[in-house]
Amino acid sequence: MKLITSFIALLVTAFAYAQEYTLTGKVLDKENKPIEFATVILKKGNVIIKKSLTDDLGMYKLSGIRTGDYILISSCISFSKTEIPIQVTKDISLDIQLLPLSGQLQEVTIVSKKPVIETKPDRTIFNVENSTSTVGANALEALAKTPGVQVNNKGISLPGKGNVTVMIDDRPIQLSSDDLQNLLKSMSADDISKIEVIHSPGAQYDAQGTNGLINITTKRSTKLGYSGTVRLGYTQTTYPEGSTGGNLNYNKNKWKLHGNVNLTDGSNVETIQLTSFYPTQILEQNQRIRAYNQSLSGQVSADYNLSKATTLGLSYDGSTSKPNTKENITSPTSNLSNPATSYSTLTDANNDTKNGSHTIGLDLKHQIDTIGRKLAIHGDWFSSANNTDRTLINNDYTTNDLLLPNSFSQFRSGNKENINSYTLKTDIQLPFKIVSLAVGGKLFFTDIQNDVSRFQLSSGTYQPDYTQTNQFHYTENTQALYTSANKHVKKWNFDAGLRGEFTQIQVRTTATDQISTTPYMALFPTASISFAKNDTHTFSISYGRRIERPNYYQLNPFRTYLNPNAYTEGNPFLQPSFSNNIKLTHSYKGFPIISLSYDHLTGGVGEVTTINNGIQSSSFQNFVDRTFYELNTMSAFHPFTWLENTNMISLWYAKASSSSPQTQLSGKGFGAYFSTNNSISLDQAKTISGDINFWCILPSQDGLYQINTTYSLDLGLKMAVNKKIQIAINATDVLKSRKFNGSMFINQINQQFSFRPDSDFKLSITYKFGNNKIKDEGQQNEENNRAKKKSGMGL
Repeated sequence: MKLITSFIALLVTAFAYAQEYTLTGKVLDKENKPIEFATVILKKGNVIIKKSLTDDLGMYKLSGIRTGDYILISSCISFSKTEIPIQVTKDISLDIQLLPLSGQLQEVTIVSKKPVIETKPDRTIFNVENSTSTVGANALEALAKTPGVQVNNKGISLPGKGNVTVMIDDRPIQLSSDDLQNLLKSMSADDISKIEVIHSPGAQYDAQGTNGLINITTKRSTKLGYSGTVRLGYTQTTYPEGSTGGNLNYNKNKWKLHGNVNLTDGSNVETIQLTSFYPTQILEQNQRIRAYNQSLSGQVSADYNLSKATTLGLSYDGSTSKPNTKENITSPTSNLSNPATSYSTLTDANNDTKNGSHTIGLDLKHQIDTIGRKLAIHGDWFSSANNTDRTLINNDYTTNDLLLPNSFSQFRSGNKENINSYTLKTDIQLPFKIVSLAVGGKLFFTDIQNDVSRFQLSSGTYQPDYTQTNQFHYTENTQALYTSANKHVKKWNFDAGLRGEFTQIQVRTTATDQISTTPYMALFPTASISFAKNDTHTFSISYGRRIERPNYYQLNPFRTYLNPNAYTEGNPFLQPSFSNNIKLTHSYKGFPIISLSYDHLTGGVGEVTTINNGIQSSSFQNFVDRTFYELNTMSAFHPFTWLENTNMISLWYAKASSSSPQTQLSGKGFGAYFSTNNSISLDQAKTISGDINFWCILPSQDGLYQINTTYSLDLGLKMAVNKKIQIAINATDVLKSRKFNGSMFINQINQQFSFRPDSDFKLSITYKFGNNKIKDEGQQNEENNRAKKKSGMGL
């Protein structure tokens, strides 16, 4: 009996010591007001067991604590440090009061600066606000300077993988590639806080985007009182461009107000070449495009604290732009069997375009209790109206530059596009002793209408071409639910999530009375396991399933003509594609230094080009399956106080197969990407800084495309004249080597392509005004990756 009693006592004791508890509470000042960004540390002897920073409500949370005696330490700039001995045998809720330091200095400004490049197991973070090279740039140019991101005429993509879904402040942007780039051109990079390249999105994110997500986070000032900036910029490419803008912030009591405006006017040059080698012909298309950027954009937001636990926010984003283009297109046709019949089509194309967009958002955030339970509700309405009037003037010439008789033709096409989308989503965080849960849902409705028309000039008047006139109506409705769980056990951390999305897509073309309806339900599981071997080395593995729905541009059967003999059209019967991703990561002191990933895509969408009766057409089809293996390594060095260096190297092997007999049946090969970002302080006071950034893509396999080498060197210099005035100079593609080119076989025909954007030189002047000496600001919150400022430092 004594043996049994001893055994039971031993089990009870072992179970008690195996239990893990949670320590929560608030850090308050002497007036019982919450202190944001206070540091809370739990120590056992000289060993730090847990560490946390308080949120904007002064809340802290320490989880996974085993039974024992500890010291709870709390500190914050301008306050005395407090040490409290505690004994943990259950969950504890404990508020801590900090007293101000005596003799503290008032109105001392302290700036905490994050590195330009940060990495986490699931994402790479480009802190735009700390980068010299993006001063005076627009958002699209900032994306092009983000490590591991490519921007070209095909869209915004990751090397070797293809296009990626773009979000602004966690809101996916439902626009075509061209319209998205025009929207980003209207945004100033000076209004961006950071750009996140999310390689392994969790269940809380939309499943859309088989290649991951890019999230652009805009700035929100945390300074008390009012503050703002005014900017002037000049850009020289082939043509000049001017820009101006500014922002204004006001934070006091329960209100946080923010507004910004940006105005740009100028143009640049892009060149595109496409050559198709047929058995008896060689067809070329050489485009020189002068792209105009005339835009006005603005943003207004207001946050109001209804109570200590509840905040209500209202925001408006608007933009209007005229991204007109003037194109000179030369299209030689070389007849190999009879060279005397070769000729060239010269086309002058003008696009008169007017775009406008509006977004109204409403946010409610509520702290349910003191142990970390939170509720967030977000709703928004997005509206976009884009009108394009395209004129094509064509003439055919012999190889001797003689005008061919009766070759003149002139066409005009119009496209009126209206987009309306509505989003409502909710997220709830529910931390429990056993496991931390998150649940949420989303409703998304979008309606897109295109009214397209085409006319041909005949006898001095435009006559409608009813075969190319159509109305296209696209609707997409998605209902989503998700749940995720996190559990920490000793050195192990477990995450699991499941997202379900039910989507209904309908495509209707009026001219043919053709309706395509596609409803489908899909589940998207995510999971990750990490093991912290010690304070230095952590190993993790993650899995995720994603979807890529065809966009309305790919579905729209309307023909977009480059010249009378070449056009592109959509396919209303496209289906979504799916991908599965597995990633292994090794982190050193919290910094992911090496990862190995596997990605498999099925039913991918690609372009197929055919030629019939001398007319070259391109359309979209589901025909690509792709397997992608990638080895990625990141390194960060701070060898000197004046130098911050971050490097990325990606090596991959890609294998693609095609189900279309019109294309190359398979393609495989290796690829490589390298980038180095160097931030330099040029004086001891750190008022002069510079950036030297370089990236390079080696010959690579990208789906069924073979991509050639391209690289770019970017330089930046920034100088603080005083506390209010800053001057920046930036040069992009100094070596004029940024040319995207490659080849692909379609119908056994070799097609070669190239795209070259303009190089540019930028000069920017920024003036800061308002309350620059800040009191009661927080120090940097590393957990949320936001820069803050703190005043009132005690000595």
